[in-house]
Amino acid sequence: MTDLAIGLMSGTSLDGVDAALVRFSGDRPEAELVAFRAAPYEATFRRRVLHTIEHGGVRDVALLDAELGRRFAAAAREVLDASGTPRASLAFVASHGQTVWHEPGKATLQLGNPAAIAETLSVPVVCDFRSRLVALMEQRGAEQALKGLQQWICEAEQSGIRALQDFARRLKGYTLATA
Repeated sequence: MTDLAIGLMSGTSLDGVDAALVRFSGDRPEAELVAFRAAPYEATFRRRVLHTIEHGGVRDVALLDAELGRRFAAAAREVLDASGTPRASLAFVASHGQTVWHEPGKATLQLGNPAAIAETLSVPVVCDFRSRLVALMEQRGAEQALKGLQQWICEAEQSGIRALQDFARRLKGYTLATA
């Protein structure tokens, strides 16, 4: 088994988008970094993101979400081009998005329109990693959050995407420690 995937991330430092092209291989998948690209935000865009976080309305957030989606898609294209990898060889993209708000146990919001990424690359996009976990922890506590993760693992195993299925199988070996 060999699958290629791209991971996209931009953190609270607001310095740019990181794109990692990774190859999963073997019966017990191991990840190998194939290529990496950092697409820095220019100072004016970084100020726009900060302004939207601090003062923006719904329209500003929606427009920023669309722009970030285009930037995430561009970073993914750049890592593919830099490595000479055709888009058709990708199994999926995992996009964390740009965190614009995170209040542990209460709310989280990551922007970077995943539909723009999916349409640009013509592959499934896995996204919004934190939202369900935050909701479960708020509603049911850490023990139920673990059950939510187990449910995600079951759904991922049935997704038909081999690399995602294998990743989910590997997660089964981990436990969530509760205080």
